[in-house]
Amino acid sequence: MSPRALVLLLAAALGGLAGRASAARVGAGAEGALGPPSDGSAGLARANATLQEQGAQALLQVGGALLDRTTPAVNEPSKYQGYIQEISQAIVSHDEGVLAVADYDGSDNKVRDGTILFNVVGTCPSNLLCSDQAVTVADFGGNVVAYWSKPHPEIKQCTRERHVKKGDCKNDSDKFRSLEQLFRGGGDYYIDSSTKRAVVRKGGENLYIYLLYASTWSSWYGTMDGWLLYQRDPNAQEFFRIQFQSGKDAKFNWKGEGQALSSFWPASWEVDLP
Repeated sequence: MSPRALVLLLAAALGGLAGRASAARVGAGAEGALGPPSDGSAGLARANATLQEQGAQALLQVGGALLDRTTPAVNEPSKYQGYIQEISQAIVSHDEGVLAVADYDGSDNKVRDGTILFNVVGTCPSNLLCSDQAVTVADFGGNVVAYWSKPHPEIKQCTRERHVKKGDCKNDSDKFRSLEQLFRGGGDYYIDSSTKRAVVRKGGENLYIYLLYASTWSSWYGTMDGWLLYQRDPNAQEFFRIQFQSGKDAKFNWKGEGQALSSFWPASWEVDLP
């Protein structure tokens, strides 16, 4: 049986091709509980191990987040308006007060100050293991770190910052290490010191990111499809989107050209995949 056929059989076992909510978008909030489902069968475990090794590359070769290619975004922009929209507004408006955050150690003592660079939305909620939350990417003195931010009133403010101590505010994550490393390394992905903005260089153009919208995401396979929302000029109130696909290295593979947005905050149809 070909690797592609094996992957399709696995897709059926995980819930079929019906939608991104329970199959391709594996619950990010599980934080370590992610992986192939198990019914206790040794045969199934062996099959899953084989598929994980042989099928991941096949899945990438046939189009990335394969399970989700035929459905619109489940997690619409309205899900994030109450806690992420204001951050996006602050990024494009240079409101450093709103963007100032801190990193706390295991004793919940502040160890360093930082600045929010952009958010990643769309990955959650995707199933019972992935509750309402977005990803915040912040720069702490040259160390780019990603962590969960949550909308619930009692923890909205504390999860805007990074906490590792066990408790309601704990929100550190290891799910986006490739994305962190990408912006630590420089080159075509860097932090502009003059504007404190995350920038991706696309050819001769600089894209000043303020929001990454994941229309599909597979934590298992490390694939993501979606839209990068950006400014070409960080001082101009003009906003654009460009479709991308990324794999385990988190690098953006562009699909098409940039398109103008009517506002910095996208409409639902603007984050659907074509």
